[in-house]
Formats: sequence, structure tokens, C-alpha cells
Amino acid sequence: MVSLHVSSSKSVPIKVLPKVRHKKIIYNAETGIITLSGSALLEQDGASIRGNTLRYSMNKGDIEAIGTPNSSGSSSGRVQIVIPPSGSQSFPGARD
Repeated sequence: MVSLHVSSSKSVPIKVLPKVRHKKIIYNAETGIITLSGSALLEQDGASIRGNTLRYSMNKGDIEAIGTPNSSGSSSGRVQIVIPPSGSQSFPGARD
């Protein structure tokens, strides 16, 4: 949800929802779990998580990523997680 109040004397932070891509979405109202499947991708503030299936628990606030099934049918495929570095930390030897 993006909320914005226009005023020259006040500044109000803007909340931006994450971007998602998927082929199918299922919401279970009883468990509060949203399931994104089919090349699912979730992006927010430079961070992202990608997998065949993503399950987000609205009650707990956690996410489970499941990889793409391989040729034998096993779902032990890979997921990709990108966590951008924090601007407040510095690491000796790290490039700027």
C-alpha cells in the first residue's frame, strides 16, 4: 500500500509493497498462507528471493522457498536469495 500526504510543512514516509511475479497464486484464509508458484519471485528494497514455489505466512511473517523440480522429479532444486549489503557497515578490503 502506498500512502501519501501532500504538504509543504510535513514529510510522510511512503510504504511500498514488494513486487511479485508468479504463474499461480493461492491464498488460504484459514492458515494465512499465500502460495506463489511457477517461477515465483519476490523483490523489495533491493532484496529478492526466487524459486519454483514461495510460501508466505501472513501470521508468522516468514517465507519458505522451494526449488524447481529436477529431471528425476525431486523438488530439491535451487532457490536464489539476494540480500544487499548494509550501507552502515564497512568491511576491510571490500571494494566500494
